[in-house]
Amino acid sequence: MRHPVEVRMLEALVPPGDYELECLVATTYSLDPSVLLAIISAATLEWNESDGSVGFDGLNKEECRRVLVDNRRKCLLYVDHHGPFDMRQNGLTALEKIVVDQVVKKVGRDSHDVGSLHTKFVLAMYKSSSGTVLGRLYIGSKNLTSSQNQEFGTVFELVQSSKRMPSEFRSSLTGFLSYLRETESIGVDSRRLNPLSRAIQLLASHKLEPLDSSLRFFWQGRRFGSMVKGREPRLSESVIPLLGNGWDQGFIYSPWARRSVVERIHTTLGKTAKLKVLCLKEPCLSTFKHENVRYQFNYSSTGRLQSHQSHAKIYYFTKGTRGLLIFGSANCTPDGWGLIETGTCKPNAEILVSVEVHSKDYRYLTNIVGAAEGIVAKPPKETEMELVLAFLNSIQVGVAYSPRNRALRYEIDSSRELSKVRRRVVITHELIEPIEGSHEECIEVWDGQPKATEVIKSWGKADLFRVSSLIRIACPSLEVETHLIVELDEQFYEGRSRLGVLKYSASEILSSLAQLMEVQIPDENTKKSEVAPSAVFGRQLHVLLDGLRLERYAYQMSRLKIREPNTFNTKKIRVDRLLDELRKNEELRAERSLDLFCESLDKIHGILS
Repeated sequence: MRHPVEVRMLEALVPPGDYELECLVATTYSLDPSVLLAIISAATLEWNESDGSVGFDGLNKEECRRVLVDNRRKCLLYVDHHGPFDMRQNGLTALEKIVVDQVVKKVGRDSHDVGSLHTKFVLAMYKSSSGTVLGRLYIGSKNLTSSQNQEFGTVFELVQSSKRMPSEFRSSLTGFLSYLRETESIGVDSRRLNPLSRAIQLLASHKLEPLDSSLRFFWQGRRFGSMVKGREPRLSESVIPLLGNGWDQGFIYSPWARRSVVERIHTTLGKTAKLKVLCLKEPCLSTFKHENVRYQFNYSSTGRLQSHQSHAKIYYFTKGTRGLLIFGSANCTPDGWGLIETGTCKPNAEILVSVEVHSKDYRYLTNIVGAAEGIVAKPPKETEMELVLAFLNSIQVGVAYSPRNRALRYEIDSSRELSKVRRRVVITHELIEPIEGSHEECIEVWDGQPKATEVIKSWGKADLFRVSSLIRIACPSLEVETHLIVELDEQFYEGRSRLGVLKYSASEILSSLAQLMEVQIPDENTKKSEVAPSAVFGRQLHVLLDGLRLERYAYQMSRLKIREPNTFNTKKIRVDRLLDELRKNEELRAERSLDLFCESLDKIHGILS
């Protein structure tokens, strides 16, 4: 990493030619499920077939199905329990409700006596047909949301190494993944952890290392008391010692800053070193008074970050032409750095990486002006809204299905006293789609004064596949809400292919086949109100069959089999699946010309196989 470049994470996650996604593991404090959909689609689809535009909007039905059915089981995302979902006013789409099955969101400050899961981390690993493995690792300050705050992060490439012994970087990265599996995954079905186990296995078996040998990876975990396997590392012990190497200037960017951490950093640098801090002027801010320490503040009437302000966590140190860049998720606070000697610290799960750079490449980071003001930390008094939200976050809901009683059983509990909250609480279990003939989009679990209880809701087993893993807990009078992701067993997932959002229409089958075979056909949405549906797909079918050259398709597939076997297998599976759907579709089955079309493609695939 020799100079700063703009990184668009979605583009960085696109697999190289003839590579396929093996696994993806991510962590974030807060989440927009549409961003998770975009990440999975970026890492799994062949974007050269979509004019190079990367995202989720505009995918056809077949591509959506690939993302949600074929590849989402390769992905696993951890979200802090009280990290809010960032979503539109009208809630989640059916596709987003499906993808949250791969989210683990169980523990936070309000539900347990621990810190936050605050890391912002994405690790994607790809494998080629020849068995070569490479990885892409994102580390930064940005949560997986649509927030427009200023951020800082980098995507590093991990390649196979000839080193016999693992580097400090690989050992530390493996340690963090093991922490996720052993500590953050308590109570999670082991089958859901397959992406995490696969990532640990690939790191070890293929000896993946970063291209930049100066890159170092630091992490600290939350403390779960008796649940912790051994002593977790702390950033204050592993990172701050790096600052005692003669740096004469330091620059800190952190929305939240506390005197204790700034003082520790400055003391390690030395009294003559100059330190500049950019942070938010908020009620809990405390500053360190010293002639060589200067501050610049972002201001806000609410004490919260505005959309144009910096959410980055950067620690940058220079001397002459040398520079040390440290960045990641840790704010300049005791919780962020694990300064447990302050007495009130609850260490967050955090990640920082350090890399040696040329100071002129990051000169823009030194642009901090201003002087420290006489500020003393004054913790703001919690509002009723904040108190009720903390209570909502403490509520736990367990879900199970009883086939004998044909009913869903909900167990409601809380780590706080339920009787202390006098306001009405509403708990709903989201449906991916309503039952035919019904407009209900959720199951009403509870409405009233909260209390520890068990609730039984009649529900037919045949409609279990419509139930999502998302539960919403709200206080309507204060307009506050939180979310739970609950564990569902396999009987909930049976029949998911029957979901309306995943079913193919005749036009969607034809448009997907045309895209795979590089034939231009009319858009099914063109003049939709003026043309009958049968006429639309009839025209599509005519153009598809007229424009298709089977010898050209056979030639392209034979070249793919030799040059890119992974792409060949993927494309063949996709075409075969669409042919199966085509044969089952009542509208298209009446077209006799399709029999010959299907037979020809089956024959081509048979020969090539």
